[in-house]
Amino acid sequence: MVSFSPYFQKMMLYVKGMGIYSAVIYVMDLSGISAWLPMPVTLLLALVMTVVSLYVSYSIIMGIRDIEMDRSLNLNCAQLYFAWRMLAVFSVLPFLTVFIPLLAFIAIIVGFGVGVYYIYAFYNTKTLFYRNNITYSK
Repeated sequence: MVSFSPYFQKMMLYVKGMGIYSAVIYVMDLSGISAWLPMPVTLLLALVMTVVSLYVSYSIIMGIRDIEMDRSLNLNCAQLYFAWRMLAVFSVLPFLTVFIPLLAFIAIIVGFGVGVYYIYAFYNTKTLFYRNNITYSK
């Protein structure tokens, strides 16, 4: 996909970094180290992961938009971007309401539904991409 848009190339460092970061967090969770961390540190680690994940998914969407514009195709980018904006709001909202448990719980539940919608929109885009048999030809 790197050959289709500069957005895909720009995010590669973030994707690799997130892989390492996720592995470290996984080992910390598996070994129980994360249970001993103070709550503000845990929240900060989760917020960093959320923000970088949102940036990576945003870059993917902008890369898809580039493909859409370059080839004059409809890859459902508008719906995907709308779903991403909702995902961004409901991914950050639980951090803002962490000290109001009922609001945080509602934000998490709604965020789950928004996440499912985002996956559905992404699936539609993937289907359109393969249906159009897009190949790199520059």
